[in-house]
Amino acid sequence: MNNRLEALERSSWYDPTRTDALYHWAPVDDSASRLCCYTDVVRPEAPAEKMVLALFLDEQALHALVSEEAEHMVFLVDDRGVILSSTERELLGAPFDGVPFRTAAHVPAGYAVSYGGKNYIRMEETLTRNDLGIADWKLLYFIPQDDLLADFGQIISSSGLLCLVCLGLSLLLIALVSASITGRLAALTGSIHRIARGDFRTRVQVSGGDEIGRIGRDFNYMAEKIDTLIHTVYEANLRIMESKLAVQTIETEKKEAEILALKGQINPHFLFNTLESIRMNLLLQGDRRTADVMQTFAESIREYLNPESDFVTVREELRFVKKYMSIQRYRFGNRIQLQTYLSEELGALFLPRLILQPLVENAVFHGLEPKEGRGTVVVELAERGGALHLTVTDDGVGMSEEELTRLKAHIAAPGLSPSEGYTKLGLKNVQNRIRLLYGADYGMQIWSKQGRGTEIEVTLPVIRTRPGPDRKERF
Repeated sequence: MNNRLEALERSSWYDPTRTDALYHWAPVDDSASRLCCYTDVVRPEAPAEKMVLALFLDEQALHALVSEEAEHMVFLVDDRGVILSSTERELLGAPFDGVPFRTAAHVPAGYAVSYGGKNYIRMEETLTRNDLGIADWKLLYFIPQDDLLADFGQIISSSGLLCLVCLGLSLLLIALVSASITGRLAALTGSIHRIARGDFRTRVQVSGGDEIGRIGRDFNYMAEKIDTLIHTVYEANLRIMESKLAVQTIETEKKEAEILALKGQINPHFLFNTLESIRMNLLLQGDRRTADVMQTFAESIREYLNPESDFVTVREELRFVKKYMSIQRYRFGNRIQLQTYLSEELGALFLPRLILQPLVENAVFHGLEPKEGRGTVVVELAERGGALHLTVTDDGVGMSEEELTRLKAHIAAPGLSPSEGYTKLGLKNVQNRIRLLYGADYGMQIWSKQGRGTEIEVTLPVIRTRPGPDRKERF
């Protein structure tokens, strides 16, 4: 009995110190051609006797399972890191940490390795069966990277072809819808221009029962009414002129003023109605994104053309800026982001209308539009030294020292040039308005670094109550 126990303890697979589980697994010899699962057995009638129950398994059975994928390397590793089975036969029984892998330089470490001059993608699965004494075994797959990339390339090609087909169909549909809309809008616009030139006998020929068709019919009704009104007033003036020339002159001026006022009210009215009609037509066609942009554009124009005051709160000015940015995102998508930083107290301060929007527009078109990739416009407001500081920063292309010097000279120069760009006019307009309202102590400063972005800081007085009508801007 003792001899058998000594022989058991001398065997390579038996480890009497392992007491962490009921069952234990180990290779039988250095070649690991067989595996052994053993457990200690204690008989109640002879507790002092030590017995070991062992089950031997031919490793070839495991190899037949793990070698089904001929192009893949597979390793079955126990909790001690010993390779129990593998497609690489010469590594049986060796520690897995000793396998001569070399991490590929162009793939993140831990996910791709190089072995035998070939790159593999590593995948692993943890195996645990407490009832069989299996805990934290690992089944590791090494799939040739070329195989994965070949499948990936095929997927990319198929996806690209599908995207091109969908894009072509979308462009065709958009072209058909746009041709229908723009053709009728062009006819309507031409009639409006003729009305603006004084041809009140013009009529628009717009077919269809949609919003554009209704606009055309309403336009014809308006033109007829205006034409009738003009002829009525003209004939009345002729009769008055025959009797009272002096009175006729006064009445004519009065009627002409009324007509001009009427036309001034009709133009914005028809602009808003036209935008709303186009928006509803887009909603009916399912293009909600463009319809939302059209609504935001109309609200911005209405707010700009009908201001209740020339001074607004910081919160209201930021709301207008966000509407502007939402329109720009229709063009640029997620390429351009807006971030705002201010406290709740600063949102209630007052400032002249349209101070921030020209600065943000300058950042978008001169800083971020030429930039490749995404960009961000950051608007920060802070109260320092008794003044309100508004900072607009972008991470766009920036300006060289020479370009920055020319821009500062342009803003400081008196007068406006017809050749100036719109956004340059906007910056100059902001600077002139601030200086005329509050003097040379307030205004705009610009910093820029080519390739890194531009920062514009505007300094304004702190205004906590809305200024009265005697302090309205006249620019």
